[in-house]
Amino acid sequence: RLDALPTHYAILEVSAELRARQQASLARELPHLIERVQWLDALPEHFKGVVLGNEVLDALPVELVHWTEAGPMTRGVRLEGEAFGWEDRPISDPELLTLAESLALAPGYVSEISLAAPALIASLADCLDSGLILMIDYGFGRAEYYHPQRHMGTLRAHYRHHALDDPFYLPG
Repeated sequence: RLDALPTHYAILEVSAELRARQQASLARELPHLIERVQWLDALPEHFKGVVLGNEVLDALPVELVHWTEAGPMTRGVRLEGEAFGWEDRPISDPELLTLAESLALAPGYVSEISLAAPALIASLADCLDSGLILMIDYGFGRAEYYHPQRHMGTLRAHYRHHALDDPFYLPG
């Protein structure tokens, strides 16, 4: 029912290209709602409402961790000739080290740890005086995520609507 829709929508979109596409799509598909929508450059300091995020958590940066016989290591990138390759390094961030050690995964396991996701949720909660934060993502539950068959992690690159296992394919 259109009479039950919110009177105001605020969209935080940091990508100028995506913002323009959203505006064009809304003007074309739902022109009667365009006056209800405002695009934001930053979160307001305080607000009441609903924060809805779709596929936001998947898009946040992660730390790649490799569990070795010597303990968890952060997996960084190095230049190998004219190509990129992986390089394990000691974990210097105490928060990342604590999280990696708490998982106690077998040597050889590689996975991602997001320090940005909890920080994002905390910053949203700080701004939200009352309301709801709803994040929709299509990830795995803990048992599936850390299943031995997924010992190489879930890090993927995307190019033209195709998922790629090689994040070094067409970097940038």
